Amino acid sequence: MKTMRSLVAHLSLLLTTVNSAAFAQNNILNNGGFETGTMCYAHWIWGKEDWAGDYKFRLSTDAHSGEYSAEIACEGADCIKAAIYSDKIPVQPGKKYRLSAYAKCPSGTHSFMYVPDAAEGNVNEDFDCDNKWHQAKLEFTTAPKADYALYYFFNADKSWLRVDDVSLTFADRSATQYQPLHVGQRDVKIEGQNVSVDGAPFLSLGFFDVGYNDLAEVAKSGANTINGGLTQYPTKKLLGPGL
Repeated sequence: MKTMRSLVAHLSLLLTTVNSAAFAQNNILNNGGFETGTMCYAHWIWGKEDWAGDYKFRLSTDAHSGEYSAEIACEGADCIKAAIYSDKIPVQPGKKYRLSAYAKCPSGTHSFMYVPDAAEGNVNEDFDCDNKWHQAKLEFTTAPKADYALYYFFNADKSWLRVDDVSLTFADRSATQYQPLHVGQRDVKIEGQNVSVDGAPFLSLGFFDVGYNDLAEVAKSGANTINGGLTQYPTKKLLGPGL
């Protein structure tokens, strides 16, 4: 029963329309502080056996602000590098943007943020690693025909990296409010052992780790749930008329 209540709590959190301070601040991103888990992010490992290295991805309660930060930690010998990366973010072509993030990593280690395929090429900025939180900033210009951008946070060492309070704006620090492709919210309730969504019994049918731009196609297949996020704190999203 405790597990079921926890599940409903997660669902309720993720399916409520976000009208938080993130919108009041100048930030194109909806989940820059990882307060709704790693929604809007995916991850990858570069190891001796490709993706089968020894890094672990999770949320940490050691946060720059709020309750959580995102953590990449090496827990074995096969640790070449690993990254969490954003979903594709709609952008204006030929426009200058500013990416910033707070990071914390042990002294003497190497971590950085990275934006591929900018007008300047692939651009990156190292994090300051001294076991304290520091803000890093990176400006880039989108390519002349770009309609989206994405960014990576890399842990390139046999240690850990924590990232929090990520912000993406135009270079002048202004930001237009991002209009989600799929807008909506769900009323999730629990009665005994039953879960209902919008007043109807709910049976979870879905997939793991589906990209934001593919939600509509997945919903057409009959799926109603997407599982995603980091391994310790998985997240869920219900699909339907609002996706």
